[in-house]
Amino acid sequence: MLAVAKQISHSAHQPISKDPRTQTQKQAHKQYERQNK
Repeated sequence: MLAVAKQISHSAHQPISKDPRTQTQKQAHKQYERQNK
């Protein structure tokens, strides 16, 4: 689980792209941060 979180966090720091996969990862990262507040 931590590995997935790190991967998502890493992708969130990359430049914004039009790739829908990147957008999905950003949304998943936001949900992950909300759950861990």
